[in-house]
Amino acid sequence: MFVTWSTIKSTLSTLYGEYFGSGGFVESEAGSPSEAAILCNLVHQQIVTIPQDFEFLKRDVTLSLTGATSYNIRTSYPDYAGTYQIYGLNNRQDEAFISNRDANIGLYNNGYTLKNGVLYWSNFLPQTGTLNLQIKSSYMVKDSSGTRKTFFSADDDVTVLPFEFVPILYHGVGQFINWRTDEASKQRKEFVDQQFATYMENLRNNHEQTQILISMY
Repeated sequence: MFVTWSTIKSTLSTLYGEYFGSGGFVESEAGSPSEAAILCNLVHQQIVTIPQDFEFLKRDVTLSLTGATSYNIRTSYPDYAGTYQIYGLNNRQDEAFISNRDANIGLYNNGYTLKNGVLYWSNFLPQTGTLNLQIKSSYMVKDSSGTRKTFFSADDDVTVLPFEFVPILYHGVGQFINWRTDEASKQRKEFVDQQFATYMENLRNNHEQTQILISMY
């Protein structure tokens, strides 16, 4: 179950509406993302920087080989934030696994080197065909067709965050508010800060426990 932008912005308006101008917090000007969408993207990017291979950030893509000696993955996929795995040519599942952590290590014995998002291709490998990769995507919003993008815009856009962790967005947006200085606002800010830290930690721990369970089978 994915949570829609309509639900997210309604919840954000309920929580923080008094801190934003009339309508500007949830509605966008022509051709521009709304303030709420920008803040949600800032929270999403904090999650992207966590060095764990969350399933909801994985994306299967392809590169067409053209005889070049190098291929900049970011040129084809601007959301590229790291490499999980290179699958080989034409769906042959025989290339070595490359974890996101080790993505800058050159695998010379396999005929290619991957460094900083650039794939250097050996003349000893096939020069045409389709290379299949699994990358880490920095785009955490999907539109109604399932296409990833940076910002929320349409009401039926969804976050790729699992349902139980969507409160990270709600409390994360609170990190960017210029809170009032009265005692009640200070207490609200402390609560929001604590909740954001708790949900982020739960997200990390849930992933670690899931990986442990997977490794047992």
